[in-house]
Amino acid sequence: MFRATHEVYAGHRVAAAPGTHGAIEAQLDKIAVPRNASILDFGAFTGAMLRRLRDAGYPNLAGSDLHDHLEEPGIPLTICDLNEDFAHEFGIFECIIASEVIEHLNDPRHFLSECHNILTDGGIIVVSTPNIAFFEGRIKFLLKGELWGYGAHNYAGQRHISAISQEQFPLLFEECGFEQIAMTTAGSFATRLRKMLTSPIWLIMRAALGKHVIGESLICVARKRTVSTDRLSSAALWGAKSRG
Repeated sequence: MFRATHEVYAGHRVAAAPGTHGAIEAQLDKIAVPRNASILDFGAFTGAMLRRLRDAGYPNLAGSDLHDHLEEPGIPLTICDLNEDFAHEFGIFECIIASEVIEHLNDPRHFLSECHNILTDGGIIVVSTPNIAFFEGRIKFLLKGELWGYGAHNYAGQRHISAISQEQFPLLFEECGFEQIAMTTAGSFATRLRKMLTSPIWLIMRAALGKHVIGESLICVARKRTVSTDRLSSAALWGAKSRG
């Protein structure tokens, strides 16, 4: 009644809030990723994102996951643990998609640095993750002091361990050799009835706090930089000069 079932695309279950994968595809169109670009989908699961991309005219696809759940035929799959060094397992890609992956990882910086190593110069990475600024999350934090999507049951059941805010993402990308070029929110498990009943709350919060309070997934897009920076590193912040 209040929570929608998981989205299914072309028979493949989607491991994200309904509407998230469609919004990711829309971002690829918006930044004009070429149809012949080589695209790697981390956290491929059943292949729902890969099938969506294939249907949109992207033929040069590959997937990766911790285990083989892929149901979409004809797409190469690499099994690897993204908590370990993994760049050596792959060739070079022009675009990487990591939908609902980074929140499960021990070290998001290590993951993005490894992605940097397998992207072409100017290559694109699209990351989606639970939107902790979601309006229901703000209410939950007010009442319980707990981030939305990162409670004990999320830890034990899904291993949601690495929360990243909208304000942190541009800095995280910069630290790992990227420049953020787009950010949006999308996706919801709310049924129409739930949206209607909660509309007095989210309409007010959206007017007061901005559009990103709507959407259960935060989607961030970044481009690989050709010039590195270390202004956010520990050495830069607390090095010898700062101690002097």
